[in-house]
Amino acid sequence: MQGKVVAMLLAIKNEEDLEMLTLIHSAGFRKITDDSDREIQEGKGIRHEDFWKEIETSP
Repeated sequence: MQGKVVAMLLAIKNEEDLEMLTLIHSAGFRKITDDSDREIQEGKGIRHEDFWKEIETSP
């Protein structure tokens, strides 16, 4: 492999870094975010304020 990266080392400094790295490489999580992005582009999203109102009023 001439000039191509074949491996990379990353320093994991805390649990948040590990969680982020794990989620970034999760096919299931990626599908959820891709589906969500598509729904927002189609106008099916909700406003930020409405989201938090629903969260605050849910049991």
